[in-house]
Formats: sequence, structure tokens, C-alpha cells
Amino acid sequence: MYIGKYEVVVIGLGHAGCEAFYALSKMGLKTLGVTINIDNIAQMSCNPAIGGTAKSQIVFEIEAFGGAMPFIADKTAIQTKTLNLKKGPAVWSLRTQNDKWRYKNEMRLFLEKCPNAEIKQGIIEKIIFDGDEIKGVSFHNGAQYECRAVILTTGTFLNGLIHIGDKSYQGGRLGDPASTALADQLKTLGLKMGRLKTGTPPRVDKRSVDLSVLEEEYSDPLRRYFSKSSAALNLERIDSPCYIIRTNENTHRVITDNLKYSSLYSGKISGTGTRYCPSIEDKLVKFKDKESHRLFLEPEGDDTYETYLQGFSMSLPEHIQLEALRTLRGFEKAEMMRPAYAIEYDYVHPSELYASLMSKKYKGLFLAGQINGTSGYEEAAGQGLIAGINAGLHITGRPPFILSRTESYIGILIDDLVTKDTDEPYRMFTSRAEFRLSLREDNADIRLYKYAYDLGLIDKKTFELINEKEKISGELIEKIKNNFIPPSLEFNEKLAGHNSCPITVKTDYFKLLKRPEINIFDFIDEYCGLFSKLGYGDKKNDIDFLNYFQTMVKYDGYIKKQQYMIDQVKKYDQMMIPVDIDYEKMINISTEGRQKLIKYSPMTIGAASRISGVSMADVTTLFMYISLMNKKNPVEVK
Repeated sequence: MYIGKYEVVVIGLGHAGCEAFYALSKMGLKTLGVTINIDNIAQMSCNPAIGGTAKSQIVFEIEAFGGAMPFIADKTAIQTKTLNLKKGPAVWSLRTQNDKWRYKNEMRLFLEKCPNAEIKQGIIEKIIFDGDEIKGVSFHNGAQYECRAVILTTGTFLNGLIHIGDKSYQGGRLGDPASTALADQLKTLGLKMGRLKTGTPPRVDKRSVDLSVLEEEYSDPLRRYFSKSSAALNLERIDSPCYIIRTNENTHRVITDNLKYSSLYSGKISGTGTRYCPSIEDKLVKFKDKESHRLFLEPEGDDTYETYLQGFSMSLPEHIQLEALRTLRGFEKAEMMRPAYAIEYDYVHPSELYASLMSKKYKGLFLAGQINGTSGYEEAAGQGLIAGINAGLHITGRPPFILSRTESYIGILIDDLVTKDTDEPYRMFTSRAEFRLSLREDNADIRLYKYAYDLGLIDKKTFELINEKEKISGELIEKIKNNFIPPSLEFNEKLAGHNSCPITVKTDYFKLLKRPEINIFDFIDEYCGLFSKLGYGDKKNDIDFLNYFQTMVKYDGYIKKQQYMIDQVKKYDQMMIPVDIDYEKMINISTEGRQKLIKYSPMTIGAASRISGVSMADVTTLFMYISLMNKKNPVEVK
């Protein structure tokens, strides 16, 4: 007997679950969020930071959809830095160091205020089905709630097993129980599942470390924000330093001499670990030629002594962890507040999902986050956003919302997962983005705001502000092509001061700004003077706008070339493949190609073209077949 009725139930309120919950609330769906421990909503189980290379692009995309993570990250930041500034703007990446306790508390309060939505603590043991359709969920205490869709965002909790040396015990993370009954049900549902592994380093008492011998690292002088809402709040600027440390030969000796006691190397762990964030044991085994490895000591909060030693994750016994820790310079008297550990957990192969993140086998069942084989708070949150949107669309009978890899990092992430699958934790990198020059931090809002508005995720005022940014930048670019700076001794001396050639004839502002050595902020008087003259004087103090504007000018030719390529790819990405298509009847498609198309069930021709084993000849045949179907019955194919 059901004791309550909801339209969607979100199981798990980590970073994926929070975004799904918030999106559904804004879409007007009656939503229930369920978490094993209500005090650990949005817990930062690993490093206390948001953003970084390729991840910040995802956070800015979540912001474009009006998501929660960007605002909470800004509000709880204790250090902010932009990475890769010596490289091009395509890879500039904002990263915040966050107070992990404030982050989860702020997120909890934020979600509690969401309309149409409720939070309950408990363990979901079973999803109730009627055939292939969802009818409800059942708690560990027997309580049942009716619903029409479920979003699974279970993180590392499905059959989670924690390892410290030769000791192993069940847990979703240190201090929280694992979810076993639900994991067992997913296996009985016929979903293809696997086993992954991740880990976390020891937490160190900062008072026991000699910080005076360590290299300090502080925030950038200019504070940047993920969210447009944050700048107006006049947030308190906190700048807690991080510290850089390097391992040494003694560190390496202690660890390598004791590898037989490591859960990873003793054979206790069967799950596949992440290639891009290896444990210290892995680093020393796989990179024997390295004399040292860089570590970061990061504060976990502004009013705690607990610190996070990034790069030192391991699964050795606690006494060996402490011995290894004390070989580091400045850590001779270090004390651990929490030991490092490894954790294994079940995941569902993402090939089981459509690009909407809905299961191919069960209508209304959506999966997001680490359950899909990804790692990272940002990757999880991006998936949670899309799963929430599509669960809402499913409930209201509307077509799914699919982000293309040509227009977003979130689209790349999901496309990679559902078309290529993964057998190791997936992490986002800028190198995965073919069109990364067009997928920058500064234009995430312009790329995605129309979608967000149509879905009801941003209000009209936000929509108009972003529309104005796009309109004004376009107008200004055209205007600066027709406004000129005359040559003068004073101006040429200024150019020389920036290692730039003098001008001998009137030069338009556009050509001047395209020079690699010219930065708009070094010539702010000239450009803002022109903006005022043209009626755009209010833009002179808008740092984000000026950065965006400058990038659009400097990379104008490259962006146009890339846009042409994007348009070609979109033709394939916009051609939908009918759900009931029969690949067995297509005799001109290779046997391997047919098998892969049946296995992955791609939603578009573009997605089909990215499946390993599907040749371009197969894609061409499929394109011609669907084109013919489209001519005969365009409404049905659409």
C-alpha cells in the first residue's frame, strides 16, 4: 500500500541527485529526494573543490541551465584560481577550493526550500515495476511511495566495499552504509553491470605539519564566479592557502616495500580504478622512473584543522600510511584525522542508456553520476541535470532533451558514455572536445540559454540579459571594424611597451585587438572610450563581458572555421533514428556494424557514427535508409 504519491523519485542526493532534484522542482514536478543520511547531502567525499580543467566548463554549463552547484560553490569558496591562463581561452578553467561542511549544509538548505519537492532519509531497497514501467519505490522499513519515474544517483553506494590494508567492510563511503538490496535488484532486472574502484587520501591535522617549509599557493588577485547571481551578493572573500609538497625516495621506499599489504596489490580489489587519478601505489609501480610526485595539502574548511592531501590516495594499512606520510618534508610529526581508503562499487554500463539517460529496457528509469561509470562531482552534476530534465519531459509526455557534443561538454560526456561505453571511471578532459574553442567557459550561457528558457529553468530576466550579451557583442565587433585609431607617438610608445609593432596609418580597433600581444585590459582606456562613444559605456566594468568580447575578436577566423565543421556534424546529429528501426533488414550494413547498432541503439545518425565498429559505409547506408523513410513518412520518423 502506497503512503504517498510523487511524480519522480530521486534516489541519492549527491551532486547528481541535487541537480536532478532542483531541475524537477523548477519544472513543476512533484519530486521526492531520498538519501541514506540527510546530513550528508552533496557531501564532498573526495577533494573539497569544484571546477578545474574541463570540469569548470561543465559547471558553467550547469549555471547556464540555472543549476545549484555553481552558486553553492561560489558561496562556500575559500580559494579561487583560474587554471591554464598561459594557454588559450578554450582551456581556461576556474577552480574553487571549498569549505566542505558549508557546501553540504548550504546545498541542503537550498534544496529544502525548493517548491514541489520533499526530502526523506532512508534506504530504497526496491523499485516497483509493472512490466517495463515504474509504479513506485519501497523503503527498507516497508514504506512504499507511488511514482512514475525514478532517477538513480547512487554514487559509490551500490554494494560499496571499503578497503584499508587487509581489512574490508561494507560502506558507501566512510561512515555511511552501502546499498545492497537495490544493487541486487538491478542485477535481476537484466542490466549489464560491472565493478569499479576509486580511493581517497588521508586527512591530516594541519597543526601537526610544519607549514613554514612548504610552498604556499593563494587565490588569484581577481575574484571570479561560476554563477551570475554570486557577484551581486558581495560575498566575503576568504583566501585559505594550499601547500605544495613532493614525495621523496624515502616515501617511495616505504610504500613499495609494503605493496603486499595494499588492498590494491594483494588481490583483494577486483574493480577497475581510474587511469587519470591513480593511487600513490599505482604511481610508484607504473612510473618507476619518477624521482618524486607532486602533492597538494588543501584545507577542508576555513574553521577546521582537517586538511586533504591530494595525490596521496592509497589502500595500505593505517600504520604504514602514517609511516609514509611522515617521510614528507614538513610532515615528520604529522597526525592523521582519517585514514586513506579504497572503495569498490557496482555500476551500470552506460550502453544500457539512451542519450536522455533513460534505460533502454525500462521506461521512466534514469541513471546519473558514478552509477554510469564516471568520476568527479562535476561530471555527476551535469548528468543529474540532464536526467532531471528528461524525467520531467517523460512525465509530461514531451520528447527527450538531448545535448549535442558540438554544443556542450555535458553533451560530449553523455555521448561518450552511451556510444562508447566505459570499463573504467570516466573523467572529462578538454582533449575529449573536438570543438573546444567553441565550448569555452565564457560562452556557456550563450550556447545554452535558449534551451534553459524553453525548459523553464531560467527566468525571463536572465534570458534577456544573456540575449543582450550576445546581441551587444555582435554589434560591437562589427562597429570596431569601422572605427580607427590614428597613429601617434604616444600610442606607438604604448604599443612598444607591449612588444607590439607601431601603426603608421589609421588602424581599426578590430585588427589591433587581433594582435596576440595586445590585451584589451592593457588598452582599456582606448576601448572603453570607444564603447562609451558608441553607446555601450556600461560594459567598461563588466570583466566577464570584456573577456568574452576579446576572445570572440582574437579567434574570429578560427571560430568561424570551427562553426562550419560543427554545422556539418549537426546534420548527422539532428537526424533521428526511429526507435523501432529493424537493423536486421539492412543487408548492406556490415555484420559488426549491425551488431553494434542493435547493442547501443543510437538515437541519431551522429551517435551511430561514433560507435566503434560502425564504419562510415554503414553510416552512409543508414543515412540513405532513414532519408528514404523520411520522404515517405516524415511525421512518423520525426
